[in-house]
Amino acid sequence: MSGSLRATLHGRQRHLVSIGVLPELAYVVARVAVAGSCWQWTGGTNGVGYGTVTWRGARGYSHRLMFERCVGPIPAGMVLDHLCRNTLCCNPEHLEPVTHAENIRRSPLVGAKRVCVYGHDYTPENTYVTPAGARQCLECSRRRGRELRARRSESERRAREEMQPCR
Repeated sequence: MSGSLRATLHGRQRHLVSIGVLPELAYVVARVAVAGSCWQWTGGTNGVGYGTVTWRGARGYSHRLMFERCVGPIPAGMVLDHLCRNTLCCNPEHLEPVTHAENIRRSPLVGAKRVCVYGHDYTPENTYVTPAGARQCLECSRRRGRELRARRSESERRAREEMQPCR
């Protein structure tokens, strides 16, 4: 371990001790590596890039645990946005409570995705934004509606045929 990394880790531990967090989080802090200004989680992950930790018998996310222990509770209805865009970072200074819709809007993945899974462009005319902030392709919604109406119509036609009196 380099001297500067050791000094950074020691400084972070000293800060956590000063706010009364480190003693109960020692095993969590041991799974954090400093990478620039990010506190990179080196423990287990959930398979899509977020650090997971078991804390007092409950499984949760490492960034949420560190935020709650170092800053305070996450307000109801809010999620944590990684301002550094590093989902393994658990530095509370890199986390901001925002609504889910705002978190989606800020996501570089949402802005980068220009077409739906069927290749339709996400244009203002062809995009519905749900109250939660998710985008839906209107052309795909129309297609699903046509398919649903066709299935219903076919099942109604079969039901009418089955109800015809026998002669």
